[in-house]
Amino acid sequence: MFQYIPVNWGNKHTELNYTTSPFKDSIQENKWLSSGHLPKSLTIDLHQMKEPYDWMVYLLDYFQHLDHVSFCFGKFKPGQYFPMHVDLYGTFKQKFNITDTKNIMRYVIFLDDSKDGHFLQVESQIYNKWKKGDCIGWNGSAAHLAANLGVEDRYTLQITGVLKPA
Repeated sequence: MFQYIPVNWGNKHTELNYTTSPFKDSIQENKWLSSGHLPKSLTIDLHQMKEPYDWMVYLLDYFQHLDHVSFCFGKFKPGQYFPMHVDLYGTFKQKFNITDTKNIMRYVIFLDDSKDGHFLQVESQIYNKWKKGDCIGWNGSAAHLAANLGVEDRYTLQITGVLKPA
């Protein structure tokens, strides 16, 4: 699922405080490490928030089909990546008392035009030629990877929510 969502805040996402975070599935991470991946590459810089900033509240209009919408800015610096994996949604599931990932949706809005070496893969589909505001979404159980093998930071806004009953 691919759509365009306007990013109306200029470069405010580059001015936020980001914290380097390791991958949150130690079993998967250990498999990556044992196959030769380096620990410092298996990280992402995150800016998490409890509520959307006032300059981004309009985004909720694009996700009215979801309950429990949460936002997190992500920055992959050059050399950071997560190989193919399935998210566990541990904190999200615990916070909202969710036991099954089948109704969880994950969206990523690209906050800049893609640069050489930036890419995302969801299942067998590879994305590497996006424009600022392009948005891709997938079901919570879809395997995916994200990488910055280029020389410029790769910024995204991650939106997670649960599909509302039909």
